[in-house]
Amino acid sequence: GRCLFHDAIRLDGAVDAALQRSPIAAGARAMATLVHVAADAEAELNAVRAVHAEMPGEAGASAWNNMLVARILATDAASLRRMVIGALSVLRASRPLPRVWLC
Repeated sequence: GRCLFHDAIRLDGAVDAALQRSPIAAGARAMATLVHVAADAEAELNAVRAVHAEMPGEAGASAWNNMLVARILATDAASLRRMVIGALSVLRASRPLPRVWLC
């Protein structure tokens, strides 16, 4: 019955030029935000960071109040998908992904 997370991202104007800038996306074209809410969310933070450290692309993750939020940037959709699946494998305790993710 209450908002747990509100994320406001707005890209307008010269979006391509903005995405080229290092502080914004360093040329990345694919982006994802993962939000995981669970009693053990904060305990998963280091594992999510570790899996992303081994992959190409950029990711950052934070955890607080039983919530873990990860923002992921990659040069292409395939790399982004690998990074998202890596984080999900940690958060799902290696349980298989839903079949729709295997297409």
